[in-house]
Amino acid sequence: MTQAKQDNADERRRRLLKGALATSSVMTLGYGGPLAAASLSCIAKIDGGYPTGTNQFFIGAAPPATPGGGNWAWKMVEVNRYQSNGNGVIDGFEVDGNVYRADNPEVLISAAIPKPNGSGDYPKKAWLLVYFDPDGIEAGTYPTYTVQGEGFTPAVSSCLTSINPGIVANYGFGG
Repeated sequence: MTQAKQDNADERRRRLLKGALATSSVMTLGYGGPLAAASLSCIAKIDGGYPTGTNQFFIGAAPPATPGGGNWAWKMVEVNRYQSNGNGVIDGFEVDGNVYRADNPEVLISAAIPKPNGSGDYPKKAWLLVYFDPDGIEAGTYPTYTVQGEGFTPAVSSCLTSINPGIVANYGFGG
């Protein structure tokens, strides 16, 4: 017959510490893992395109409100006057070193030369839809970047905030 273990203070302390450490590590992994995974895939879960019924370019003092209460990311650009070969003086905006027509944003202005604006109406504020990768990093703006596939989509402010809390201050949000 074996004798029962002596229940002394050292043994009790060891069991208490062992139990506390085991519980702590299980809870940290259990709650932290899914939250991190949800944040990283947030942008990839957005519907895969820009907000329906909304243009990706908008001229106005503030970013446009989007249908359905969406709060999409917009980047401000300035619309100025440009002289173009064969087109005379037209309104345009610059993205990634290219100048695009304000009345048809996907059309490049060839040989665009900035022209003095002349009146108090210029420069005008305009807004471009911003695209992000799944890590919340800006991938590009319309019209040079229009990938609407999973993982590279426009994003709502709550999605960007969950990934990178400081990013929202850099973009205008409609809604």
